Amino acid sequence: MALTKKLVLICCLIIATVFGLKIMHTIKYQINMRPNIEPIPFYSQNTPKRKLMFPERQSPSLEDYNMKHDDVRSEDIFNKFLSENVVYVKDTTADDYFIEGEKELLEEGEIKDLRDLPSSNYSIISTKNTVFNQYEAVTVKIQLYNGFGQLLKRGGDDVRVWITGENFQAGGEVYDLHNGTYVAEVKAFWTGKSKIHVSIAYSREELRILLRTRRESKVLRYSVGRFLRGGDTFMTLCSPFHDIPLYPRVCNFTNFNLNPYYCGQPNSPKVACSDLRILHTINYSKQRMNNLESKILSRQNRVNELKSKSITINIGTVVNLPYCSSYKSRFTWTNTAPLGYFNNNTWHPSFCQGQITRQRLSRCIRDLHVYLVGDSTVRQIFQSFLRLTKCTNTTFIGNRPHDRVQRYCDVHDSNFRVEYGIHGLPYSMVRTPDLLNNTKAIGFHLDGLQWSQNKDKMFVMVHLYAHFLFFHTSLFEARVRSLKVPLTRLLNRYPKIKIFIKGPHAFTGADFKPIVKSDYFGKVYRSILLKELFEFRDRVYYLDYWDMSVSSGNRLLHPVNSFVDEMVKFFLNLACDK
Repeated sequence: MALTKKLVLICCLIIATVFGLKIMHTIKYQINMRPNIEPIPFYSQNTPKRKLMFPERQSPSLEDYNMKHDDVRSEDIFNKFLSENVVYVKDTTADDYFIEGEKELLEEGEIKDLRDLPSSNYSIISTKNTVFNQYEAVTVKIQLYNGFGQLLKRGGDDVRVWITGENFQAGGEVYDLHNGTYVAEVKAFWTGKSKIHVSIAYSREELRILLRTRRESKVLRYSVGRFLRGGDTFMTLCSPFHDIPLYPRVCNFTNFNLNPYYCGQPNSPKVACSDLRILHTINYSKQRMNNLESKILSRQNRVNELKSKSITINIGTVVNLPYCSSYKSRFTWTNTAPLGYFNNNTWHPSFCQGQITRQRLSRCIRDLHVYLVGDSTVRQIFQSFLRLTKCTNTTFIGNRPHDRVQRYCDVHDSNFRVEYGIHGLPYSMVRTPDLLNNTKAIGFHLDGLQWSQNKDKMFVMVHLYAHFLFFHTSLFEARVRSLKVPLTRLLNRYPKIKIFIKGPHAFTGADFKPIVKSDYFGKVYRSILLKELFEFRDRVYYLDYWDMSVSSGNRLLHPVNSFVDEMVKFFLNLACDK
């Protein structure tokens, strides 16, 4: 009897020990996250211990969802996980990165009442005079009041200004006095009755939410990588940050992308990191917000317009401008709004003269190769070239026709080619999954460019913007910095090449997740581009489309064709001979 009791006791101790080890393993798996590491291509990385940024909110593991790693063959499990849990990602570089004024903004307390926000109903626009002469600068004073009718004593809001006349529109520059008052400057490019418009695109309080959520989550929308080996398919989460939720080990695709990109490593001997073939972007991740913050971000149209101010513009003295074809690239990096105006939907630059006529376009495209690299808005640029040059024989490179496949179009009579390819990861494959190899790092694009012997001219356009709105801002700056070496190599290889950096555009509309599609970060990205690539100003042009899009009241992330055509004509106006 005594022997039986001893055996039972020993068995209980063994079971308790094994169970305890299992619990310890689960706890370690849940709290361990990755520090910064030197990237190695296709390499699996173990997760060392570190302190959680938000220890009170630990991310669950796949085991918590009753799923084994090698069982994940559906995106549903990831959508469920990311919709039910706020995932906090740790990245030392991103955590130490702040845009101007962000630290102070994040230290402020949460908003308690919507009426504390700036109100378009109470805020005021004023000018010293109501009559101005053509081409005269018009100074506008904007005083913001909150919903209680109280004058605000702080700045930091995203305030935008534009002026309209009959068939005319132009933007302007806004200066923050940091005391609730803003001073703007517009220009009277035409004559007649006109109106000055001001909108509070984003309040200071809205910007605090946008910045905080990106700081905490780093990734607002993940992609799923599909690893294919034989007839087996395995899926894991992917992002530009190596801290991948649910996965203690990651596959590193930095060499493929020329910039960091990672996927969770499938826990199966049947598949290797090199078996990644397909990416698909899944649903938005859950963010930490209270009800009031959610309500603040709920409006889908960013036009929060004050009551307009009417003025009259009389005939003035015509200003002589240089031709756009002779305009120095260095000045495109320092110009301030207004950069031009629309007259009957045709854009007229304010700093140079000239239009793209049919004859000038015909001369320009002869023996010309245009190479465009970017996102779907640059695909719109490509499509505009097809319309303007009547090119109809598009050829897709090495794959079936698809929006994300590199392609070109030739106009043989003019010996003209326009070519388009998408930039590298992150690139959101939202509507349909796509092959990993359809993405291509901009450095590979630029290093692979060859100036054909039968071409006299080559224009290159580079663009980064919309696909970075899902991520922390530090990622965009790192990508921009990575352009410096391939840009230098290309300029050294072909000194006569003309390179253009396409800047972000404004769009007032948003989808059902305004927190993600926020054009405020377009202003942030514009500042980063102008700062980081300023050293190239004597050999590279900056295409500033922000003012043009504010002037037009552009609502869409993908602008209408008529607006895109004006963007292309402005580009050619600078690039083509007179």
